[in-house]
Amino acid sequence: MARIAFLLVLGLCYIMINCAYPPIEPCPGEGPRYGDFKCDHDRTHRVCAKLVDNSNGQCKELAWNEDKQSFWQITGQERWNWKSRICYGPNPGDSWCICMWATENLIRKVDYDNIHINYAATDV
Repeated sequence: MARIAFLLVLGLCYIMINCAYPPIEPCPGEGPRYGDFKCDHDRTHRVCAKLVDNSNGQCKELAWNEDKQSFWQITGQERWNWKSRICYGPNPGDSWCICMWATENLIRKVDYDNIHINYAATDV
């Protein structure tokens, strides 16, 4: 009897968890590393951040602060600037799944109004 009750509670918890939160959307611009372009596959890359303005095919880095610095400049990742993969890859867009530590750095260094996060594609 206790085992049946446990399985029932476990089943209800599973249903509540999977029904309470809608599935996240693909991150537009994320590369093929995860296959489905979603930010929910590893423990760190869970934030879909808009990093470029890809309107009219311009693929221009977004400014995240008053000094007009890009994500890559603010987080010290300039040598790993992958904006061309965001704009022209198999999932062309304007965003990428970034690390939570990078997100924390951005929030600490820029004004909240300059945070460019696609919340529907973020899993935190």
